[in-house]
Amino acid sequence: TTDVKTQRKIIQSLFVASPYTPPYCPVLFQLCCEISRFQLDFFENDVVNTDDGDDNNSKFDNDSGVQESSQRKKRQIICKKCHAQTHQRCKLLVEQMSKDGCIYLLQNWLLSLSICD
Repeated sequence: TTDVKTQRKIIQSLFVASPYTPPYCPVLFQLCCEISRFQLDFFENDVVNTDDGDDNNSKFDNDSGVQESSQRKKRQIICKKCHAQTHQRCKLLVEQMSKDGCIYLLQNWLLSLSICD
């Protein structure tokens, strides 16, 4: 298990610009870990939709006359599965969060919206 001080540091690392102190909420900590894992999987493994067209594993689709990349298709499939699995796990975690955890998450979400506008 991770001590409360370490949990708060990890939570704050995801909410860098947050002026709020994270509450003690183990489920919020689990949610932040899930988000971090997703970010690492998504960005570090290059599971993104790219349009570089430089794939050596491409083939020609005779039906549509469009050149398609088999690597790109594989990445898109992995990406969709990863999104779906992560979304499901995050939904379950949010349903288990304490009131203080939900307030903290909502405060930061609203803060991020106001910063983006």
